[in-house]
Amino acid sequence: MRTHYPRATRHYVAYFCGATAKTHRPQSPTCRTVPAGPVDAAVAELLLDALTPAELTRTLAAVQEVHTRTHRSMRAAELAVERARYQAQRAERAFGQVEPENRLVARTLEARWETCLKTQAEAEHALAEVLRAQPELPEPDTLARLVADVEALWQAETTTDRDRKRLLRTLIADVTILPEPDTTQIRIGVRWHTGATDTLTIPTRPPRPEHPAASLIREHGTSLPDAEMVDLLNRHGLTTTRGEAFTIASMRWTRQNHHLPAPSTPRPDEITATNPSAVYRWISTGKLAARHTPVGRWCLPWTPETEAACRALIAASPQIQRTAAHITTGEAV
Repeated sequence: MRTHYPRATRHYVAYFCGATAKTHRPQSPTCRTVPAGPVDAAVAELLLDALTPAELTRTLAAVQEVHTRTHRSMRAAELAVERARYQAQRAERAFGQVEPENRLVARTLEARWETCLKTQAEAEHALAEVLRAQPELPEPDTLARLVADVEALWQAETTTDRDRKRLLRTLIADVTILPEPDTTQIRIGVRWHTGATDTLTIPTRPPRPEHPAASLIREHGTSLPDAEMVDLLNRHGLTTTRGEAFTIASMRWTRQNHHLPAPSTPRPDEITATNPSAVYRWISTGKLAARHTPVGRWCLPWTPETEAACRALIAASPQIQRTAAHITTGEAV
C-alpha cells in the first residue's frame, strides 16, 4: 500500500494499492484504495487502549521482573570477578614469596598465577557482556508517569505526526490492509513487536453525528406543522449548516436529508385515502371518522368497523358503482 497525500483541499489522504496504479486495473478485495483517516484513528485507539491502567500494571510488573533478573545476573558476574581477582592476588603473593633456588616450585606457582589471571580475564569479560546486554528500561515510577500522560501527549497540539509515528513504531511492527470484499468495511491487521497480532474491522466512512436540528425534528416533527416546527428550531437557537436561521424550505431539506418522517405519516393503525374526493365528502358529512394531520392530510383509523362503514358507503354510492361498471366492461371513464 502507498500513501496519497492531497494536492488540494477537496482531496483526502488515502492508502492505495500500487499494483492498481501501475496496471490501471479495477480495484479488488486484495487491491483497493481506502481513506487514511479511519485507519489511522483505529490504530491509534488500539495503541492507547494498550496503555490502560490494567495494561500498565502488567507492564510495570514485567519491568520489575526484568530489573530483578538483570540485577541478579550482574551481581553474580561481579562476585565471579571478585573471586577471580582474589585468587589471582593470592597466586601472585605465593609466587613472590618463593625462593629463587626452588625453580620447580616457582614454575608451578607461576603457572597457577597465569591460570588465575586467565580466569580473572574471563570473569571480567563475562561481566562486560552482562552490562552490555542489560536493557535500557526506565524506572517504574518514571514509566508510570510517562504512560499516564501518553493520551494527553497524543492529543496535544504540539505533538506532530512524526512524533506519533515514532511512538507507534516503539510498540507496533507493521499495519496491513487485509482483503475485504465488502467495500463498506476495512479490515486491518496489526502486528506488535512482541509477535502478538490484532485484527480490526471498521467502516470505510465513520458515521457522522446527527445534527441537533435533526434530533429535534425527529422528536417533534410528526406532530407539529412545518411553520411551528421552524419556529421551534429557531427558538432553540439552532441554525443550518451555513449558520442561517431555519425556514420551511431548509427545515424540509434537513428532514429529507436525514430520512425523517413527515407530519403526514400515518400511524401504524391508520391509512390515508387514495381516492380523496369521495372520502373527503364522507368525512365532511360525518360518515367517516378521521384525523386531520398538521399538513392537511386525512388519516383514517383502520378498524373492522371503519372497513365495514367504507364498504357500505361504496355500495350505496351510485357514482362509484357506475365507475366500477365502466371499468368492468372496459369502457373509458
